Amino acid sequence: MIKFIMYVYIHKSNVQKQVFITTEYINLGALLKYLGIIQQGSEAANFLATSFVLVNNIQETRRGRKIYPGDELIINGDNYLVHRKN
Repeated sequence: MIKFIMYVYIHKSNVQKQVFITTEYINLGALLKYLGIIQQGSEAANFLATSFVLVNNIQETRRGRKIYPGDELIINGDNYLVHRKN
């Protein structure tokens, strides 16, 4: 089971959500589920096909895309930064 901790860091007027993972990487579909953006993993493909998702400023449609610490995501206008929690 993949575990993560999320908290919000506010800098000036921008809000960037900091996501901490305890593993080397997390698949994009699993991240969407754990962030509460989708309810079931089976919704990931449809969500990615109909939504605006950027990983490191490149549009992403693959639910299996590996997300590593240091990756920046924009999901429907919300900013996320992934960190590794030791």
